[in-house]
Amino acid sequence: MEPLTIESKLEFKDYFGLYYPVLFKNLFVRALLFSMPFVAVVLSFMDSWGVGISYAMAIVLVIFYFILHNYKSAKRKFNLFMKGEKRIAYIFTPSGICKEVISVDTTCPWEEIAEVEETKNVLLFNLTKKSMIIMPKRDFSTGQWEQLKVLLNSVPGLIIKLK
Repeated sequence: MEPLTIESKLEFKDYFGLYYPVLFKNLFVRALLFSMPFVAVVLSFMDSWGVGISYAMAIVLVIFYFILHNYKSAKRKFNLFMKGEKRIAYIFTPSGICKEVISVDTTCPWEEIAEVEETKNVLLFNLTKKSMIIMPKRDFSTGQWEQLKVLLNSVPGLIIKLK
């Protein structure tokens, strides 16, 4: 089988669109962020000494800081990873995926990929719970998409979650 090469351009919006869902998969983070507004409302009603509103405002500020901090962290990681270059070439072969960024090749054998997941805009190749290869779907032609599906289905033991 001939290698399937797909030229892509990864934008920050693609990366950031996945950053929060991956972060919110952590049950502790979800529980903390979704319970904090409830606690803020309860504290504002328990304002017998005038401190409930202060606590509520502090909780809102913590949530705002969390969101802003994670946005800046995602931006910093994206800029560090891309180093100003947005062009990426993905080369799919029977032995694995080769990702070329700024003329640096990174090859990942299929054995290291736990699952392939399709979202609305991207294809995720999950290596571990915290590491993945992100590929925008807009860069696939119909023929390339079908060719990739055939290749993925031929990889033994790979969990495939395509729509």
